[in-house]
Amino acid sequence: MDTTSLNSGGDLERFRQIVLEDDRLLEQLRQTSGVESFAALGVELGQQRGCAFTMDHVRAAVQEARRARLQRWI
Repeated sequence: MDTTSLNSGGDLERFRQIVLEDDRLLEQLRQTSGVESFAALGVELGQQRGCAFTMDHVRAAVQEARRARLQRWI
């Protein structure tokens, strides 16, 4: 596994924590329509806060969250 992938995952988690502590950021992301616009905005907002991750990282995280939510429901 390459270190870029590991760092990106860490940056995504760090950004997630930033968002959870900032209602304004959370609302900006909630206003998006669909995974693609959510991922694009997430990458942009993350970069502004020194977090480096890709749209693919965001898509994978969204997919994993959906899977976890479905597993809890079943």
